Amino acid sequence: MTARIARFREVFGWGALWMAPVLTAGACAPLPGQEVPYVQTPHHVVDAMLRLAAVGKDDVVYDLGSGDGRVVIAAARDFGARGVGIEIDPRLVAESIRWAARARVAERVRFAQGDLFQTDLSPATVVTLYLTREVNARLRPKLLRELRPGARIVSHRFDMDDWPPERELRVEGEASEHVVYLWVAPGRRLAARSVQLDEATIRAEVEKIRQPGMMNVPRVDGEFLHDLVAGRGYRRGLEIGTSNGYSAVWMALGLRKTGGRLITLEIDAHRADLAAENFKRLGLEPYVELRRGDALKLVPTIEGPFDFVFIDAWKEDYPKYFELVFPKVRSGGAILAHNVLSHAPALRAFVEMLQTHPQLETHIDRRSSAGISVSIKK
Repeated sequence: MTARIARFREVFGWGALWMAPVLTAGACAPLPGQEVPYVQTPHHVVDAMLRLAAVGKDDVVYDLGSGDGRVVIAAARDFGARGVGIEIDPRLVAESIRWAARARVAERVRFAQGDLFQTDLSPATVVTLYLTREVNARLRPKLLRELRPGARIVSHRFDMDDWPPERELRVEGEASEHVVYLWVAPGRRLAARSVQLDEATIRAEVEKIRQPGMMNVPRVDGEFLHDLVAGRGYRRGLEIGTSNGYSAVWMALGLRKTGGRLITLEIDAHRADLAAENFKRLGLEPYVELRRGDALKLVPTIEGPFDFVFIDAWKEDYPKYFELVFPKVRSGGAILAHNVLSHAPALRAFVEMLQTHPQLETHIDRRSSAGISVSIKK
């Protein structure tokens, strides 16, 4: 790792630079007039920062003191996000624009010359920093004031004084260890485990939820629900019949990719308790809202529109659930009902109604013996 001493020149952060001949990469920013060492930021540390923040395609990443734009470009190129770099040096802004064009992400990123303390941060869902502890402390009130609840803040090397991080990640380097900190803007907090568990881990852990008597959907049906939500870009869902949360986990995994959220309803107190614990353990609380009570009473109190509704509760009440949710589903949205094959005698009239409804296009997914009716609203 190389370093040199350079005077600040009113720059509140060079960001993570990858063109060392011009400036050593990833300069940390001092207070005005202070002498500081500029230290190269390895590519794998930038990647670790973005992964720690669980950056996805629906995120808007603001890098304060963006230097040559490495963090913003990586967020767009490697994670599909949009990004904004704020940099006070016009030469580095111009350099960032050139690198973004070479990386073919120019349409997803923007670089602006400006003072980070004068920048509106409200559009950001993720903010990345490589400043100093002192500047972080000065910036903290602005972050808390302007960021939406659940927005993530990631800082390389420097903490935020007495604000404890949600997570602290140590990344090996050639000469020393790098420390990366994560905070979450107060409000609807992103659970620390949700950035710790990747999808492969959750897909393995979800099988531990299955219990006798919980009437969980088959795994293949859970995977179908995930694929439908993620593939169609659905963002707002309703589930009637949570049980212990198995099917909700699959839908939440899809909603994590689209930036959406599921409301799931469960009447049984014990099952609801199990579901709440499972959502917490897997770090999916930001994507699932569990409501306890009788769905026939709860659904009328919930405002639409919904992108999809999944019904998997008392079979005799399926027609009643349908009548309640149909007006709340948007055009192009889906109403799904489980067990239409395994409980065919009880649900025959219900399925016939779906298949003949003038405002629905319905087919039966038969990948499991349970069967799921999929009705797309015209």
